[in-house]
Order: sequence, then C-alpha cells, then structure tokens
Amino acid sequence: PILTTPPPRVSATTATYPLLTDLFYAYGDGASAYILDLNPANVQTHLDDLQNDRIQYFTTHHIPTSPSLWAAPIAQDAIAIIAHPSTNLNNITLDQLRQIYNGKITALIDIGGVGGELIVFSREDGTSTRAELERMVMGNRRITANARLALTDEQMVKLVAETQGAIGYVSWGLLNTMPDANVIILRIENIAPARATIYDHIYPLSNTIYIVGKSEPQDSIRPFIGWIQSQEGQKVVMLHYVPLLMPMLPQSN
Repeated sequence: PILTTPPPRVSATTATYPLLTDLFYAYGDGASAYILDLNPANVQTHLDDLQNDRIQYFTTHHIPTSPSLWAAPIAQDAIAIIAHPSTNLNNITLDQLRQIYNGKITALIDIGGVGGELIVFSREDGTSTRAELERMVMGNRRITANARLALTDEQMVKLVAETQGAIGYVSWGLLNTMPDANVIILRIENIAPARATIYDHIYPLSNTIYIVGKSEPQDSIRPFIGWIQSQEGQKVVMLHYVPLLMPMLPQSN
C-alpha cells in the first residue's frame, strides 16, 4: 500500500530505528516524508513524549510498567553480547555476564579470554537495550559505575570494535545492519544468537519488539500495524530482525 496522508507521529528507540525505517519504506513505497517523522531516542524520552502528546506511538523492546500502556508485538529480537576480537572469547554463561556487569569480574582470564583488563561498555540508563539487559540478566543488581557508556547501539559496536579487551551488548537485529562490524558475537550458555534460536526462544537473551501507545489505535495507524503483523509485513521484518510467525522462517534455518 502507498500512504496518501501522513500517519500519526510514530517514533522509535535507537535500537528499533532500523526496523521501523524498513517498515515505513516498504509500507510507504519509500516516501521520505514518512521517514522524517521518525525521531529515535531512548525509551524514557519517548515515554515523556507520549504522555505529552508529542508522539502517538513508538517502537521499543522494553515496555515500562507504569503508566499503563497499550502494546502490540511486531517482531522478535535479542541482545547480542559482543567483544573485541583480541579477547579470543567464544562463550560465557549468564552468571559470568551478570558478574561482568556488576563489576565482580574484571579480568579476561577469569572468563577464558586472552589479555588483561576487561573493558565493560553499557548503554546509558533509560534506554530499552539496557532495561532489557537489567530485566533478563541483572535482576535487582546494579550495573557497575565503572562501565563506559555508549550513547547509541551503533556507537556501542564502534567502541567495542576499537577497544582492546572490550565487551558490550547490542540489539541483534541492529547488528545485522552493520555487516562490516569487527566484533565477536558471543554464545550465551553455548547458544549463539541466530534467527532460529531467537524465534524458538532457545537463546537466553531473546526478546520482543512492540509498538506502544496510550491506547489501542482507532486512527490511520491501525491498518499499518495490521500490515506489519501480516505475512507481507513480516517479510520486511526478516530483512534484519526475526518474524513473529514461523512460516516466515527460511527452510535452511
């Protein structure tokens, strides 16, 4: 379908921006006006924008528990744990990941790596990627104050690739938009993030991407969301992320 009137303002967290861009291009036949409506920011900024009617909907991995919001799933994704190639890391456990991010593990040798100090990178507080890491890995433990901050997932990949001994985390789907990224993607509990392991929720850090609003849409965004969840829309999701529906998976996976 081709959009003939501007939709309600829809935005995206930085980690879901590539997905929403893909979807708008496909649904709007590449109309740049709709892409300009996108304004990536962290989940707390978008929540404030939503409550003050500066946007009507946004896409995110993390749904805040308060206030009560309407949400619909549109794709699947995962947190990929990445490291500098010099670390020679391949696999870590969830417990090791937790101890890395609460500051208890500080040396590469303690997790089977090569080198000296482990340089930890994190997203800033208020981002959906960090909130999901805290939910799935940290529980009630705080991320170490010694972690160096990356302001976007793209910057996270760049910093980890450039820093000896570095480890970080990023959206798996967003990482797929950066094929030349010079980082190692680690296995977690000996399971690698891949379309099949994320779809089946075998990979421990699998999660869901939602479109969120104050209430269920009754306006022109409703058919857009329906299209995203259809087989046609899910084919677009598969460009970089993981679909909701099994029929969209390639036979090779």
